[in-house]
Amino acid sequence: MKGILLDYLNKYIELVKNMNGGKQLSIEEFILNNGKEFSENGGKVKKNEYGKMKECYKNAFLLMAGRKELYYCEGFATFPNLPLPVLHAWCIDKKGRVYDPTDRKSVV
Repeated sequence: MKGILLDYLNKYIELVKNMNGGKQLSIEEFILNNGKEFSENGGKVKKNEYGKMKECYKNAFLLMAGRKELYYCEGFATFPNLPLPVLHAWCIDKKGRVYDPTDRKSVV
């Protein structure tokens, strides 16, 4: 995982554990323990398959529904113009290539 994402997840997990006494597993901790880095943006998304910004879950679901070789993914993504990682959705193929129908510049 990229440094900024790892730092964010670790700090957020520490904050949540301090607030709830370590009793609850957060999505951030689950992703840190079980997640996989995807940085291969080699997947080709056709111009008519791109969706609106801020609708990544819908965009990724519709892309997956229209292309049976793709799998739906959710997790954190980093963007060059944002200081923090954000929850995001995209698709991957069997080779792990990312197909992001929302933004071409993300690293997931």
